[in-house]
Amino acid sequence: MKVIIESIRDYFDKCPLLSPNARLNLDYLGLDDIEYGIYSEPTNPLLKKYVDGDELKQYTFVFATKTLMSSSYVTQLDNIAFFDRLIEWIYKSVKDKKLPKLEGNRYAIDMEVLTNGYLIANDEGKAQYQIQMRLKYLEVRNGNR
Repeated sequence: MKVIIESIRDYFDKCPLLSPNARLNLDYLGLDDIEYGIYSEPTNPLLKKYVDGDELKQYTFVFATKTLMSSSYVTQLDNIAFFDRLIEWIYKSVKDKKLPKLEGNRYAIDMEVLTNGYLIANDEGKAQYQIQMRLKYLEVRNGNR
């Protein structure tokens, strides 16, 4: 059975905004000019426990990019604009009920963008940007779904 972060990776792997030649990593950003990474964030997963034993849970994560950076205004704007477009793609996907496909007794309910895209590191002509997100899902404990 896939772990949740793998299902999230599969979801972003379908995003048409990602460079087709760039890697989409888990808990890692390498040294290539353009790479993407999905990192899990520490949080209490339980949001609500229902009387029948089912649980509303959350999985918080970061979607990060490593990209080229320069003093060029155009490059800086392109880096920032990528996240504006990515957030719009996520909003549209959620509205269209296209969420990560979870396995087992877990069912994705909603996905939220918690922060805008922001610069987290800038080193040697490369920059790292990220957004923080949360996936809400139902974990069925009573077997009736």
